[in-house]
Amino acid sequence: MTIKNGNMQYIAVNESFMKLLNLPLDYPIVGRKLDELPTSLAYLARRIHKQERLVMQHRDKISSIVTHPVGKGLSLQTMCFDTIPYYDDHGLCIGTMLQVRPVDIFCPSYVLD
Repeated sequence: MTIKNGNMQYIAVNESFMKLLNLPLDYPIVGRKLDELPTSLAYLARRIHKQERLVMQHRDKISSIVTHPVGKGLSLQTMCFDTIPYYDDHGLCIGTMLQVRPVDIFCPSYVLD
């Protein structure tokens, strides 16, 4: 799980996300954007930031399925990235929250659901 502000900078991350990025748990990620990180997912930053802007604009969840080598062993895994709007105490959309979950079996009907 991560939370980003409207400038696409991380403001909160959990241990699982740091492991997904294959970064040390003490890496200073807060205040940085994905393309500023030494991770193999950085090449997707432009697409991810575009998706995050759409989530903030439409205030609706967008999910992406990504197959990519992750973790220390860099094993190929398929994951679903759910990006949802993040609101402040006044109900204003001020960023996005990302939840990542594994996709064990994938078929076209899952996309339709």
